[in-house]
Amino acid sequence: MDGAEQGQYFGDESLQDEGFSRSEGNQEIAEEGSLAELSGAGEASQEAGAGYGLSPDIDREMDDDDALPDNNVIGVRQRVWKNEGTVIGVVKQYLSRMLAYRDLPPSYIDICERTFVAPEGLYPGSREPGESAAEKLEHHHVIALIAGEDMGRHYAAVHLLHNAGEITVREVRREPGEVINLESLLGTGRSGWLLDLRNDRDLGQFLGRTLADFEPHLKRQESYLVAIVPPALWEKGGHGGEHIKHYLELPASEEIIRLRLELADPYIDPRPWLDIPAAEPIRQRVRNLTPDDAVQWAETIIRVQYAPLPHDLNEEKDANETIESYEQRVRIQLAIKARENWRKHLLEWHIGHPSSRERNFLVAAALLEQTAVGEIFKAATSLAVALGERVPEVQGQQGAGIIELSHQIGADLTGDEILQFLRPDYADAVLDYFWIDRQHLQDKFVTWMCGLPVDLGEVEAGVATERITGYVIKWTTRRGKLDLLVNLVEKWAPLNKVRGSTCELITAIALDAHVGGQARSLLLAWAKGERGATPDIQVLVANVCGGPLSRFYPRQMLTRLVYLAQTPHSAVAQAVADALRTLWQQPKIREQVLQQLVKWCLDVDVVRKAAGAEAFLALASLIEDDGVPSLLAYAYHSYDKPGAPYPVALDRGWQASLESSTSAISSVLNQWLDAAVAAPVLQPLVEQSLTTAARGYDPNHPDERRVVKLSSLLFGWQPANQDPEVGERIALRDRILARLYTSNRLRTAAALYKPMNNSASTYTNPPDSNA
Repeated sequence: MDGAEQGQYFGDESLQDEGFSRSEGNQEIAEEGSLAELSGAGEASQEAGAGYGLSPDIDREMDDDDALPDNNVIGVRQRVWKNEGTVIGVVKQYLSRMLAYRDLPPSYIDICERTFVAPEGLYPGSREPGESAAEKLEHHHVIALIAGEDMGRHYAAVHLLHNAGEITVREVRREPGEVINLESLLGTGRSGWLLDLRNDRDLGQFLGRTLADFEPHLKRQESYLVAIVPPALWEKGGHGGEHIKHYLELPASEEIIRLRLELADPYIDPRPWLDIPAAEPIRQRVRNLTPDDAVQWAETIIRVQYAPLPHDLNEEKDANETIESYEQRVRIQLAIKARENWRKHLLEWHIGHPSSRERNFLVAAALLEQTAVGEIFKAATSLAVALGERVPEVQGQQGAGIIELSHQIGADLTGDEILQFLRPDYADAVLDYFWIDRQHLQDKFVTWMCGLPVDLGEVEAGVATERITGYVIKWTTRRGKLDLLVNLVEKWAPLNKVRGSTCELITAIALDAHVGGQARSLLLAWAKGERGATPDIQVLVANVCGGPLSRFYPRQMLTRLVYLAQTPHSAVAQAVADALRTLWQQPKIREQVLQQLVKWCLDVDVVRKAAGAEAFLALASLIEDDGVPSLLAYAYHSYDKPGAPYPVALDRGWQASLESSTSAISSVLNQWLDAAVAAPVLQPLVEQSLTTAARGYDPNHPDERRVVKLSSLLFGWQPANQDPEVGERIALRDRILARLYTSNRLRTAAALYKPMNNSASTYTNPPDSNA
């Protein structure tokens, strides 16, 4: 599947699926974007173009302006030869690409252009005149690009739009299953719209007609639209769009490899890898590959090109062979073995090394490569104990030492201290071999592995964490089970030094095609306090909800924060506030958050309405640096703007809060009233919102219960007294009360009113209704 398919705007479950209904269901949308090949750079690299050794301007994923809102940084695979390179995280790299696919920044479009290989039929020449994708788009301004997984369809769509003219490439913002509202695109002219339908399963019978009918509107706007449509979806709904359809073909895999090598930095001549007679074994293996597999081959070749040759080679040099030819032939064989995961080599090695001490050292080295060899030596001892063996004898000079063990596993010691394998991708292959070969030890191995960062130093813990998270992703997606993730989270949640990596791991798995739905459901269960959730785990959940995952599932993440907001633990409450603040600081999400809050607050289901009230109060409690509630400040600055959601959100949020039984309303209301006293300019907005919330939109049918509750809260904020030092507080309270009690019906309710939580105060003479 194409890696950029991992970057679409994923959909949310309905509120029923979020646990806001008494009959809960979890109908998760099966998104694309598997991480099963993540450790091998995988499809994400194919689409994002971030191959190892690519020139710096291509390898850079996003500009500073495109950086993640939570200060995450872009990463590349942890593979450094002789410390000449960069060590960063594969999970960070994946998440950065996800956001790039979603937002289509200029840096991503540049990568698409520079690494794209056009398949046949995209341009005129291989088909009848007018039948190429480019010609159809130029003529109709709209095209349905029909292709299955791993066809390079996202790259092709971006490429077509980028070359359609002087336009800005944008993505249509929608969620899978939603009605396609193309009219919302009409306000922005000279745009190249990418409509991503890869996650939709059924859009009815008239998808084709809907797209085709939009042609005249696009032409008037000087805009273009490319829709990525799975074949099955087009078969169901392509009626009426036959003239705009285009079935995408696979690009030439050998050309993808050739281009990637030419773009490498330093430049790699592709001819010794693809054209000479010794390269025939590679040519046979790369014919008719998918774009993903082709990119993985290119990245393997780049790593082999710059890797030192192992010291235990079995390849003999021919008498008439030059050194250069011999080394190239050896590197070709290394690339082939790396693509085969070193399986035959590892089998032969294990046959020749039956000692568990050597084998444990090999596994520990694979997990802790690029760390101090002394730590690896100790880790191998702890692994032996974890697997049920006796403690290896290490007294005196008994047994092999560090140098001998390093030599036996084919590793090199840089500076006599840091261990690294000489064979490309060897560490990954070792762990894969152990996982398959010792299936009965998997649980013990996972427990040992997850516990490693607890006792390691900061640097070693970071390296181990990076390796572990990559393998938890691989194993989880392969098996389709979350037990490894749960095991790791339970052990790592209390550890501050790996909290960031743990959040990134959870996020990556939650975005996976095969287990993403399970992972998001697990987050929901933890948010509710189920599945063994602890305060530390719930803090992690809040951190995840406020991170990049909110860009794809804003409503789902808000739902989980609602449940977390009901947790009494102070650390969880702070994490929820931080997460909401992160969501709130993203303008594109802010509007969705408010719209969702209004929907929940208006819901007839009391459970969902109560959840809406909790979410509103959590958001309303966020305070700016100047002491003003953030929601109140934004509402004030946008109150008179057409279509601004803030007035309705304030009214409905306070209304649902007054109808709920939550105790949080008192402290939040006090913050707002205090802010209004400190900044009188805010008082009209506060008075109007609270009055409307309590009385409702129909003045002839007010709700006495909300009025009475707000009155009680007002007297709780400022009790009845005549202290001149609090005159401004009394005046604000009384103005709100005056606007509340404006009917005989409410006067009757007020006569029976006794303030709650304030037995020393009474209110038996409401202000005059005409005041």
